[in-house]
Amino acid sequence: MPERTRRETVDERRQKEGAGEGLAFSVCWWSEFPVWAWRRVEPALTSQEVLIVAAGEVVCMTPALHAAGVRPGFRQERALALAPGAVVRSAAGVPQALLWEEVLGECNRLTPWLEGEPMGRLTARLSRTELNQLCRSLQCRGGQGQDRSTAYLAALGARPGEPICVPAGAEEAFRRSLPLAVLGRAGVSRDTLQRLLWLGFANVGSLLGLSRSQLRARLVEGELLYCLSRWEDRSPVRLYTPPPELEAHWAEEQELGEPHQFEPVLGHLLEGLCARLAPRLAAYVTVELGAARSRRYLQKPSGQRGPLWNAALRAGHEAAAACREAPTELVVRLGGLRTPPERQGLLFAPDRRTLRPAGLQKALTRLEARHPGRMFRVRWLDPDAYLPEEAWTLERLSQ
Repeated sequence: MPERTRRETVDERRQKEGAGEGLAFSVCWWSEFPVWAWRRVEPALTSQEVLIVAAGEVVCMTPALHAAGVRPGFRQERALALAPGAVVRSAAGVPQALLWEEVLGECNRLTPWLEGEPMGRLTARLSRTELNQLCRSLQCRGGQGQDRSTAYLAALGARPGEPICVPAGAEEAFRRSLPLAVLGRAGVSRDTLQRLLWLGFANVGSLLGLSRSQLRARLVEGELLYCLSRWEDRSPVRLYTPPPELEAHWAEEQELGEPHQFEPVLGHLLEGLCARLAPRLAAYVTVELGAARSRRYLQKPSGQRGPLWNAALRAGHEAAAACREAPTELVVRLGGLRTPPERQGLLFAPDRRTLRPAGLQKALTRLEARHPGRMFRVRWLDPDAYLPEEAWTLERLSQ
């Protein structure tokens, strides 16, 4: 992760840009984002070849497996026959959307101008130093230019952790040095690339001789090819609004480097966060001890203290192990907040004709114990009244 810095305000960022500190369009791109997400959750997979499957079919793989002949759409058995040593992981087994929010949050510490759509491609206004820092820490491909398409092409042609920065005025020379096969990473089909090679186009810059109407009339991806071969798109990057989080902070002179020192404080902060969380659910817990930071994702969103405490405790121990100095500050955050959907069910079978009052009261009591304060009953005031508020009212079941 990049070093934790104070988030710049919009006014400070505008002052930097006005002072000419080299802010430009920057793109960070992950060619195999599901693989990166699994390696983020399980660091042990970094040195192994990973195969991502969904419904028994391959959806993503590492470059070495692609070179071995594995392709998206292969059945899992066929892919393992070509690469017996590959590690198989499910695409649904990792919270990709939450990990993408984490990536956007790390970039948001550097700049407020940020766009994160589609997933796996990030566009921002960054300096060259900030882009290098972000690409090295997240191990992604990066590119920078004076327009959107040049920055995107530079990211497609870069290596992970080694961004390419195209200076102003070198857009055409850069495109003429970029092989045509790089456009396949941007979504151009293999048939289209083959047709272009047959017609004598060897690099991206050679497409400058074709107009928009010519490309659209002869090629399916003509509009995409025209946008990538030109450097006209300089539309401003939108301001990013981070998702809401609940935060609790502790700062005292007491040292919190050992488990017996920070665990009581962690439990106290989590108690307050759980009270503020209801009735929402949280998907992950972030713990910061001094300059060290750790995040733990829950198997499923929860609003109960038990699962949240287990995740916070593991994150706290990981952060404590990464501390170089004895910390005196502790921050706990609950993120991935969501409101549980409304549920409606049947207390008894639909074909049951007789309903015993004792059985109904017992069932309602059990539901009230599971959902305290969320069950109501209707009390009739005047059934013949014209206005609903005069005819009946709602009161809690426990009243």
